[in-house]
Amino acid sequence: MNNGTQASEPNFLSSTEVAAALATSQSTVSRMVTAGRIAPAFQAPGIRGQRFFHRADVDALVREEREQLRARLQRMDQAVPA
Repeated sequence: MNNGTQASEPNFLSSTEVAAALATSQSTVSRMVTAGRIAPAFQAPGIRGQRFFHRADVDALVREEREQLRARLQRMDQAVPA
């Protein structure tokens, strides 16, 4: 039964998928976790257990990153003399 969500779209993304969505490295994703910018939903068992993140959290972070980039570009445009 379809309740409006796409079955092919997973609810969780791996740190590799998060890095791709943010166009960054897995190391940067790890630093973002350490800094509290995004929290993993769960981590696979083991010393090097893969972290998984809620898709909604990743989508929100992508939007936030885009807005920050837009704001920086606007400030740069305003700073350039005509």
